Amino acid sequence: MKSIEPDLNLGNGLSIKAYETTIQTAEQKIETYNTALANINQLQTESREAEKQLSELSERMLSTVAGRYGRRSNEYEKAGGTKRTSRRRNTKKTPETLAMA
Repeated sequence: MKSIEPDLNLGNGLSIKAYETTIQTAEQKIETYNTALANINQLQTESREAEKQLSELSERMLSTVAGRYGRRSNEYEKAGGTKRTSRRRNTKKTPETLAMA
């Protein structure tokens, strides 16, 4: 557009200056967006790592409670474990069982 005329003004706010200002504003917003996106990605990675560490710690603590009190104890259940006697057994569903349901 500048090759037509460096100070081209077509009226109604359609000028080279308005066009360049709009381009700069768009570029700034895209840059801000990309920066925010990079920060969010970093936070997501850090959050996943924190969740992984928490999961590993929880597993270790539950295992230690199981070792100290036993997997059938009330303490194990209070710590978040499931007593072996309370576990539901998986039963295979046969076609006959499915037909009755």
